[in-house]
Amino acid sequence: MLRGRILPRIIAPLLALLGAITVGLLGAGPLFPLPSDTILINEVDAETPGTDTAEFIELYDGGSGHTNLDGLVVVFFNGQDDRAYRTFDLAGHQTNSDGYFLLGNESVAGVDLVFPDNVLQNGPDAVALYCGQASEFPAGTAVTGNNLQDALVYDSDDPDDPG
Repeated sequence: MLRGRILPRIIAPLLALLGAITVGLLGAGPLFPLPSDTILINEVDAETPGTDTAEFIELYDGGSGHTNLDGLVVVFFNGQDDRAYRTFDLAGHQTNSDGYFLLGNESVAGVDLVFPDNVLQNGPDAVALYCGQASEFPAGTAVTGNNLQDALVYDSDDPDDPG
């Protein structure tokens, strides 16, 4: 879990610096949306008893609240082939007043963005938060560190995937 949190903390400030340089050199806005360095994947529940109807991913903005999520996308990756199998564009959404945003099944209390039951695979798999749009991560897209904001790799009692 720690490995997924270190890389974004390095990349986000570098992207912000590059965006600032771009603004200074071109006199225009950045060429790409700059990541919010405060949005993290706080919790994932990928397996629930019986039919998976209470799966969720919780994002957190550090407690700021009402943080705009435009320019961010959540991507589900299959650990068997390290490829995307589902994406969710967060454009038009924001965290609640306490700083949380929930993607999950309809039966999850307080869910902000619903995805169907049994969609989030049980593992070994990953959930990643990227700067970008869902169209950039069609099914089958390989895992990448480009524009990565945060990631959480999770496992079940299956053998670990060396990749």
